[in-house]
Amino acid sequence: MVYGENYGIAGSLLYYRPGDSYPQVHSFNDAFMNWIPAKPDFRHLIYIGNSRRLPLYFEELILVGRAENPYFRETGLPIHFGSLPTDVLWEDWEESWQESVGRFTRHPNRNDHPSR
Repeated sequence: MVYGENYGIAGSLLYYRPGDSYPQVHSFNDAFMNWIPAKPDFRHLIYIGNSRRLPLYFEELILVGRAENPYFRETGLPIHFGSLPTDVLWEDWEESWQESVGRFTRHPNRNDHPSR
């Protein structure tokens, strides 16, 4: 899986990805939260952005590069490759999903408006 910290990063990765064989790009930021899976299935993640919690999310984490394109607004942004997700990642993912997406998800058995 590929994860962009914000919609600009995620949008760029999605736009320039080299075809359908490249993993889908996800983010909990802005409109991307409409498509992020509630319970993703991955063992490896490419993470583009800054996160202090990132070392807690994987048993193996490697800094593989930095965004160095001179036209990129956030030049120098780290790119990490994480393997073997930890329980902390899944707990934070669930919390982020509920905060970002879950509140907008329609429940199939709910016929009335949530505010009624």
